[in-house]
Amino acid sequence: MNKPGVAVLSMLIGLVSGILVGYGLFTDKTPRPSLPDPQHYYYRLNDSTLVRHTISVSDSGLNHTVDTLAVESR
Repeated sequence: MNKPGVAVLSMLIGLVSGILVGYGLFTDKTPRPSLPDPQHYYYRLNDSTLVRHTISVSDSGLNHTVDTLAVESR
């Protein structure tokens, strides 16, 4: 192999090893935190309506869900 070929090969080997060493040193090795269980809050809006407000956490942020649980006629 001639001198320019050896130079190009050694540069490629150095580039690949530098990328692998940099990836090993600078990646975040801490595990992702576990997501907490959803929290439920219950509200009585009036005499005939009960509502459940659920707050959960996902990768995109907080999620709020409001469900009507019971409609009672009196």
